[in-house]
Amino acid sequence: MTGGSLLNTYYKLREIGLTRNKTDFAIHLLGRGKTFLRDIEHRRGREGISVPMKTIVRLRTYLRRLADRLPNGALRRQVEAIIHGIDRDLAVAERLAR
Repeated sequence: MTGGSLLNTYYKLREIGLTRNKTDFAIHLLGRGKTFLRDIEHRRGREGISVPMKTIVRLRTYLRRLADRLPNGALRRQVEAIIHGIDRDLAVAERLAR
């Protein structure tokens, strides 16, 4: 997953109310330092930045557990769509790495 994709994921989660800001996202959902996302955002070539796999796994695991606890409905579908997007980004990154 690239830095740009991670930023897009953050914006989607903020839009549906699952994170308040970049610091909250970085600390609580990614397990990273408070400036992790801002550092990516302000870095040139962020589309080429590869996000560490442990960070992606933590985010995806959090979202999967959340989706499993949500009742069927719009919010659950939105979270599952974000998970699907993460999976798609990982598949593309894997193909490009070959």
